[in-house]
Amino acid sequence: MELENIRRGLRVRVIADNGTMGMFVKEEHLVLRHVGATGTIIDYVPGHGGDVWWVRHDGNDGKDIAAYSFTELAEE
Repeated sequence: MELENIRRGLRVRVIADNGTMGMFVKEEHLVLRHVGATGTIIDYVPGHGGDVWWVRHDGNDGKDIAAYSFTELAEE
């Protein structure tokens, strides 16, 4: 996905796992990452120059929030 297309509220699908090296995010949000997940963009992750975004996964009453690079996401 192109960075300029990402915005709050966008529905996305995780299409790749490019790893988490360089992400300054709590482990509890990294372990939830998985290819094939769908969800909604919440906001950007501060300190990552707009390249990493919070995604609220579908299911589990919206409690699962993970961080993904924009290169790992596709618009659903």
